[in-house]
Amino acid sequence: MPSRRVCDVVATQGSRFYGRVRLWQEEQLETNLSAYWDPHEEEALLVISDRPAGGARLREYRLRWRVESTFQDLKSRGWQWESCHVRRLDRIDRMLLVLFLAVWWLVHGAASCMHHGKRDRYDRHDRRDKSIFRIGRLYLLDLAGNSSRLCERKKCLLFRGSSVKWRFSLRF
Repeated sequence: MPSRRVCDVVATQGSRFYGRVRLWQEEQLETNLSAYWDPHEEEALLVISDRPAGGARLREYRLRWRVESTFQDLKSRGWQWESCHVRRLDRIDRMLLVLFLAVWWLVHGAASCMHHGKRDRYDRHDRRDKSIFRIGRLYLLDLAGNSSRLCERKKCLLFRGSSVKWRFSLRF
């Protein structure tokens, strides 16, 4: 089997490779490689997996980035949960409650933003790279700083009061 550098496998835009390969730098690794250079991208996407190579693997991997960006928002890019110094269980429970209420509100704000067709203001339209959390945060910050959008701001509240009781708002 001939050897070649991984970057030479898909050296030009539009080229693709799906198959079993042996990779090494120091130790050899038998694995599956799915590689495709989309003509609209600056570089190729290479996915190494123990699952069969193919276009499905690349689509699956692209969907994974939405989850990864949400994890980053909850950790290093957002709440910085890992740097918390709270160690008592009762205080961690309260902190988690506040964290999840805030995330709930931001997701609700993002859903409202998308429902009203305003996602393109906060996220690229050609490639969705912001998480729901970040879109909600940007949308709510925009609403908070813009007094002329008071009506829209009320629609982003999690709860609405009525003459009888408070209700969770499912509508935008």
